[in-house]
Amino acid sequence: MRSHQARALIELLADADYRRAFFDDFLNVSVAAQIRANRKSRTWSQKELAARAGMEHQSRISEMENVNYGSWSISSLRRLAAAFDLALSVRFESFGTALMHHHAFESNLVQPSFAQDALMHGEAEGLATCGEPTREPEFGDSSSISTFQSTSAPEWGGSVLGAKVIPEPLYG
Repeated sequence: MRSHQARALIELLADADYRRAFFDDFLNVSVAAQIRANRKSRTWSQKELAARAGMEHQSRISEMENVNYGSWSISSLRRLAAAFDLALSVRFESFGTALMHHHAFESNLVQPSFAQDALMHGEAEGLATCGEPTREPEFGDSSSISTFQSTSAPEWGGSVLGAKVIPEPLYG
């Protein structure tokens, strides 16, 4: 996003009603797109994902892949995460962090299963490095974009703090 577009969006987000609607819509799109992208990357049909997640009907997956749907439960999302062999992460975050997730949205839809995750099998450096970031990544800061990209770990260029990747420029 170019800086003038970012500034314009930030100005719009100053309005609480707009901010809530914007991020509610993004959450719906994000969850639906992740479900669909992870299902398709595994070449599963909706029926197969429903079966793997212990859901009775394919129509349930179709509903959850709809960007206008927002009534998923944590329980259903846990079942999908288990079917994909992924962790489910639900957290409260600042609007600035949420805006960075929005900005990097398309780069982190598909996630590797446990068996394919380089960090989980010693194929990546950086797991032993811990420390607190000295500042929040700034929106539009290109070094912070890699925080949310999901590629193989050696390409991240950062270290892992819990489950959050912190790019090197954030250390003080």
